[in-house]
Amino acid sequence: MSKLKELLCGSGAESVRPENEIADLIKNGAFILDVRTMMEAKKGVAHGATNIPLLRLKRHLDDLPRDKMIVTYCGTGERAGKAKDILEAAGFKAANGGSYATIWKIVGDQGVGVKAASGAPTKARAA
Repeated sequence: MSKLKELLCGSGAESVRPENEIADLIKNGAFILDVRTMMEAKKGVAHGATNIPLLRLKRHLDDLPRDKMIVTYCGTGERAGKAKDILEAAGFKAANGGSYATIWKIVGDQGVGVKAASGAPTKARAA
């Protein structure tokens, strides 16, 4: 498997936490990180989420809170699992929240005005 395909597809979905655990983490103030591409995020992100595409995540680690659990999500949970692994290797507390559909059920859809890594609303919708 190519490195790019492994990074994008990997086997991260196996590490998805149960929905009730993710809901509890979010209820208790977890930072929600959307690791989908900017094109995917343009269709909408979960309420309160910040979009940093997986391929840009390592460049934006300093933009993430180290004092909060980070719940990652993507289209299916695969990239979210890879993001969780990257975050944990960098010393963050992280959990794979799985798919956009799962996170949306918990927090709703934010749609327009997605936060970039800086936390400020942006039209570009990504870091």
